[in-house]
Amino acid sequence: FLLAKLHMDSLTTTLTRKTLKSALQKLRDAQEPSESPYDAAYATTLQRIEEQPENIVRMAKQTRAWVTYAPLGVEELQHALAIEDDTEDIDLDNVLALEDIFSACAGLLTTLESDLSSCGMPSRRSVHLVHFTAQEYLHRTLDEWFPGAYLKMTRDCFTYLSYTTFSSRLCVKWRVEKYRAYPFHGYAASIWGHLAHEIEDKHNAKT
Repeated sequence: FLLAKLHMDSLTTTLTRKTLKSALQKLRDAQEPSESPYDAAYATTLQRIEEQPENIVRMAKQTRAWVTYAPLGVEELQHALAIEDDTEDIDLDNVLALEDIFSACAGLLTTLESDLSSCGMPSRRSVHLVHFTAQEYLHRTLDEWFPGAYLKMTRDCFTYLSYTTFSSRLCVKWRVEKYRAYPFHGYAASIWGHLAHEIEDKHNAKT
């Protein structure tokens, strides 16, 4: 069903019989004899994403990079995408609607609800890739569609963790409330070291 959905999604922008025939022919031609049907479908989807306006393409690449590395909570992802270089705080006017993020990624994303009531915590909705084959493909081809992804992600983590709001010494209660307003903080603090190791490993592999 996933392959059928990806193929159908690729046909949704066709407006005439001619463009429909052309799109169908591209689907037939896209798969190399030795290539898996999933790889061909994902490659076609990425090509379709690249045909969007530049700012949407850039956002879609960043989204795929974050979610390919590890699933994020909805609010975590929204804040991750809102980070701007050389800023001292998050601009909430720069936070994207989840619907716009999903639309830009052309069917590659889904959400999962986690029931944390047994831990005394509210349920958590997280963003994942639509299938494990998508994660495998995007991870394997990361350097092709987003060179320097880990460097960008590491820099964004440092930017977020360096916001002035975290510089003051706060009482525990106020700190908890502060972190709720900055949902990406915990993720950034736990992941930046792993991202830095990824950069080092890639560098060592080239030398």
